[in-house]
Amino acid sequence: MKLLLDHNVPRKLKNVLSRLGVSCQTALELKWDMLENGALAAKAIEHQFDGILTRDRRFQTSAATTLKNASHFSIVLLVLPQSDAKTYCTEFEKAWISSPITLIPGKLIEWPLD
Repeated sequence: MKLLLDHNVPRKLKNVLSRLGVSCQTALELKWDMLENGALAAKAIEHQFDGILTRDRRFQTSAATTLKNASHFSIVLLVLPQSDAKTYCTEFEKAWISSPITLIPGKLIEWPLD
């Protein structure tokens, strides 16, 4: 699984995911942080990412056309409570250990599940 972290996701999450064995990059490190949602999703697909992690609830609407045209790609809406980066990463890792993200190609999923 190769994931892109949207600019609104704490960059420190990359370290957590790497420890968990997940290949990922941030939009910022790729200099894609100024791209709007649809363009960001298109760029991620072009560069062979399997999915994008975001906290932006509007992402599905703005990337809907791109998502329809990329049956292998998934958008993951992270629904963990907002907090400082360190706490957020700790909560993310706990949730992952309990129930890792499972991508659903061509879909937006909310994670973690209730």
